[in-house]
Amino acid sequence: MRLLRSALTGLAITLSTSAVTAQEFRAVPPNFLEFGRPAGNELRFCLNMASAIVAFDRDFAQAIADTVLLPAEFFEVVDFDPAQPYDYRFTVGEPELFIAVNNECDALMGFRLPTTGTIPEWLAVSRPYLETDMVLAVTDPGYASLSDLPTGSLVGSRLGTPGDSRLRSYLRGLAGAPWTRVPYSGNHHLIDRLLDGTVSGILIWEPALYLFAGGQPETAGLHTAALPFESEPTVFSVAVQTDDQFLLELIDLAISSLIADGVLADLLSEHDLPTSAAAAP
Repeated sequence: MRLLRSALTGLAITLSTSAVTAQEFRAVPPNFLEFGRPAGNELRFCLNMASAIVAFDRDFAQAIADTVLLPAEFFEVVDFDPAQPYDYRFTVGEPELFIAVNNECDALMGFRLPTTGTIPEWLAVSRPYLETDMVLAVTDPGYASLSDLPTGSLVGSRLGTPGDSRLRSYLRGLAGAPWTRVPYSGNHHLIDRLLDGTVSGILIWEPALYLFAGGQPETAGLHTAALPFESEPTVFSVAVQTDDQFLLELIDLAISSLIADGVLADLLSEHDLPTSAAAAP
């Protein structure tokens, strides 16, 4: 298997003195890129190994390949940082991602659509297949909404997420600051601190609760309460290179079919994820 890390080492040296933009990626030294990939009949998928839903993404990719009647192959995109439990991070940078997609795969699973900014010009994205939400999780089933938490309660949130930003903005607008936001670096920390009573509630990516609890959050003593504000959903698509428009159309049709036929919902259930995360047909 071609080694991504060796290419990245050389690329880091080459780019150490200048910023890289999407427009400059085509000028990556040719020895880092493979322009003569074998033109086989297989559909090659890159998988983000730092994502908590990578096992689901692999099975969904296989379902896409089956739908378009092609065998599937997989390349694991691994960064130097270990994956965090119950998280969906994509830890590789844009240059590393460009090399992986150019050299190793036809399609990238689990591409999270940005809530701000733009998609790199060398990538095109499919229709969404997952639309996941941030939820307020509590251990007391008597708390139906954030307003039910006692004054002075601590509320945990995942640092750097859109939900965390929305929570901060909401709390800043309240007179008297009835609750205090406590930021954490990972979803597993949020769950631990909720269960040990450090915080009274947590704003967390909903699939994290399901993965922690084997698909049944309430049996693990985790309940959801209403938020007084809306947060941007975390949306996932399949990404291909912009010149692969025919492949993109095939993937779009396959995703639509798998949603309409209930295959996507079945896979979500099999992987202990909320079936409500399936994108609309």
